[in-house]
Amino acid sequence: MKTLIATIVAVCLVFPLTARACWVSISLEDFVKENRLIVVGEIIRVIHAPNSRYLSDTAFIKVERVLKNSLKKAPKVGSEISLSMPSASNERPLSTDIYYSQGQRGIWLLNFEDGKYHAGQPLAFQPLSEQQKVKAAMKGEKSKLPSRGAGR
Repeated sequence: MKTLIATIVAVCLVFPLTARACWVSISLEDFVKENRLIVVGEIIRVIHAPNSRYLSDTAFIKVERVLKNSLKKAPKVGSEISLSMPSASNERPLSTDIYYSQGQRGIWLLNFEDGKYHAGQPLAFQPLSEQQKVKAAMKGEKSKLPSRGAGR
């Protein structure tokens, strides 16, 4: 019995357990429906928060194209929008933290809460090579809407 316990302890020391993030499985089409702004753009700079228990960094995305907007005010092409994300310098990072970096260019599926844009789910950033999939998901979203003449 002592040998078994010693073996288990040794295995745990050699192969430490790491926490891994877990998100609910969601289709790209459903994720497109949930997010109010979809843009093509590049992070041109990041302002890092000071070391702390848990603060947010701010990344600035330069908008190249707006693919979807259901907000009152749409960002204009060439403008910058700020993206709030967990700070890489937080003392206690969470396993669900997603970090983005300067120069990261692609399709951003953004949520707007508390006056800030967020991209905190793995589907929130799509490489440009996935643009046709994102557009197809957007068309699927529109095709499920009832037509204006329905029910007449």
